[in-house]
Amino acid sequence: MSQKSLFRGGANNYLTHPIKQSGITLIALVITIIVLLILAGISIQMLTGENSILTQAGRARERMQETQKEEEMKIAILGSYENGNDLNINKLLTNLNEINDIVATTTTENGEKSFPVKVETEHTTYKITQKGELEKVERADRKGLNVGDYITYESPIYKTETPFVTISEAESGYQNTQNLPAKNTFRIMDIDKYGNMTLIGAMGTSDEKIYFKGAIGYNNAVFTLNTKCSELYRDNSKEITARSIKMEDITSKFNDSGNEKITTSISTEVSELEPKTNVTKGTKEDNITLNNTIIYSNGNTDCPHIFQYEAGGLIDDIPTQGVIGQSDSYKGYGGLTAFTNIIPKPTNLTIPFTYSKTSHVTNDFNDTKRSKAYQNIFFGTGTKYWVASRCVRGLSEHVTYSLRIVSKNKILANGLYNSYGFPSSTCNQVCPIIYVPSSVEVEISTNPKNQTNTDGIAHSVK
Repeated sequence: MSQKSLFRGGANNYLTHPIKQSGITLIALVITIIVLLILAGISIQMLTGENSILTQAGRARERMQETQKEEEMKIAILGSYENGNDLNINKLLTNLNEINDIVATTTTENGEKSFPVKVETEHTTYKITQKGELEKVERADRKGLNVGDYITYESPIYKTETPFVTISEAESGYQNTQNLPAKNTFRIMDIDKYGNMTLIGAMGTSDEKIYFKGAIGYNNAVFTLNTKCSELYRDNSKEITARSIKMEDITSKFNDSGNEKITTSISTEVSELEPKTNVTKGTKEDNITLNNTIIYSNGNTDCPHIFQYEAGGLIDDIPTQGVIGQSDSYKGYGGLTAFTNIIPKPTNLTIPFTYSKTSHVTNDFNDTKRSKAYQNIFFGTGTKYWVASRCVRGLSEHVTYSLRIVSKNKILANGLYNSYGFPSSTCNQVCPIIYVPSSVEVEISTNPKNQTNTDGIAHSVK
C-alpha cells in the first residue's frame, strides 16, 4: 500500500473516529460556581453574622476590657477607705477619675456629695455603694427620644394625698407659709451617650408662684429652691434626683453670641458719691465679667450674711471668702436659721457687679440641630420662673441683691434686698431639673409631643 493511500485512509479514519479530549462542560462550571457562592456565603456569615467570628472576637475584646476596668475600679475602691472602715466619697471620685476612659459622677445636693457613685464606661454602667460594692447597671433603650419632647413623670410625692411641700418664713423671708405643689409634665433637656436624661419642668401659666423676700430670701433662695425641688421630685428607689434650674443650665447651651449678650448687658453704672467711686476690672465667673464697684456712703452698706462667702467682693477692704459661686448654697452651715439677716454694717463695701438683662433668640444656641428646642423649653413658655442663681447690681446710690429669673425670652433678676436695708418681695414660678439615670425605662410614644407637634402624646417614665 502506498503512502498516499495510507494517508487518505488515515484521514478518513480520523474523521470517522475523532480523538476524545477532556474538559469542563457548561453544567459542571455552573455547579462549581454555585458551590463557591454557597461557601462564600457561609464564610461571610461566619465572619459578619450575629454569632460570627468577628462579632465573637469583638465581644471577647470588650469583655476583656471591661474585666480590666472592673479590676482597676476595685483597686480604686480599696484605696479610698479611711480608718479601715469608712469609704471616702471624695477620695473615691479622685481615684476613679484617674482611670482612663471612664467617667465617675455622683449626685450633689447643696454642695454635699452622696452615694451611690456612678461609673460610665464605653459599654457598661456601674454603681458603687457606700459599702464599696461594685454593681453593673442595665442601660434602658433611649431610641425615639429627642431634646424638646414632652415626658410624663409622677414622683412618689405626686402620688400621695398631699402632693406638695411647705416653705416657711425662715426659708423664704416671706411672712406667710407657702405650699409648692408637685407637677408631672416635663421636657427632655439632654440625653447623654450613656442614656442618662435631664428633664426640665414644662412651665405653664397656671403653675403656683412662690415669694422670696429681703435678706433672708437672698441668703436662702438657692438652698430653698434646690431642697424643695429635691423633696418634690426625687425617687430614691430609681435613683432619680432633682434640683432647681440654675443659670449654668441655660448658659451652657449658648454659643459665643448668646454668652456675649450676657457679658455685654452688664451695666457700667458707677456711683457719683464722694469720694469718687473706684471701678476696677474683676475676674470671669460663669461667663459673666465682674466689675467691682466700691460704695462709700454714710452707712449705705448693708449686705446679706451670705455675701461674705461669695467671690469678688470686699467688706471693709477684707476680701470676701469666695467659697461659693452664684448658684451655690453655703456648705458649712447646719441649717437655714444659722443665717442671720445681715452681717454687721461695714464702713465700705465692694461688690462684684453680676446683674444682667438680656433677651435671647434661637441663633444664640450652640447646637443648630436642637437650637429651636432649647429656645422653646427655656424661653418659649410664656411664664416667669426663678433661676437658682444670685446676682448683685451697683446703682448710683445703692447695691441691689437679687435672684435671677427668666421672663418669656429674657434673663432678668428680681431685687430682694438693698444696701439701704430695705427688703423687697416678689413671686415667680419654680422650674425643676430632674436627673433620670440610664437604668430607668421610658415608655416611648410613636407620636411624640414636642415644639413642632403639640397634638402628639408625651413619653412616660415607667
